[in-house]
Amino acid sequence: MTNRVGQIYDGAVSNLRRLAISHCCLGLIAAFAYWVRPGTVSIPLRYSSGHYGDITAILVTSVAWIPYVISAFVSRKLLATRNPRAGVTFIVAASLITVASVILYLKADGLRKPPSPASIAIAVTIGLVVAAYMISAIGPQQPTE
Repeated sequence: MTNRVGQIYDGAVSNLRRLAISHCCLGLIAAFAYWVRPGTVSIPLRYSSGHYGDITAILVTSVAWIPYVISAFVSRKLLATRNPRAGVTFIVAASLITVASVILYLKADGLRKPPSPASIAIAVTIGLVVAAYMISAIGPQQPTE
C-alpha cells in the first residue's frame, strides 16, 4: 500500500512538473512571436548610459505571457491529481492553441486587419482554461489506494 501511495505522489509531482515546463515553453514561444511581430516592439540597438534600458519591451510582451500564467494556476489545480494522460492531452491542446496564436500574432493568416494582441491573449486564455476544465472533466482520476 505504501508503494502505491508513493506512486500516486510521484505521478502528481511529475504532472505538476510537466505542466509547469510546458507552460514556460509555450509562454516563451508566444512571447517571442509577439515580440517579433511587425510593429509591436522595436529592439534598441544602443543603450544610453545611466539606466538599464527600456522596460517597455518586457511590459509589452507580458500580453503574450499572461494567458499562460493564468492557465498554469488553473491547470495545476485541475490536472495535478489526474492521470498523466490527462496532463499530456492538455499539453497537446495547449500547443495547438499556441500555434494558432502564433499564426495570428505574426499575421500569417492573410487577414487584412488582424486581431489586436489583447484580443488574441483573451482568446488564448479562454481556450486554455476551457481545455483544462474539459480535460479534467473527462480525464480519469488517479487511483487513491
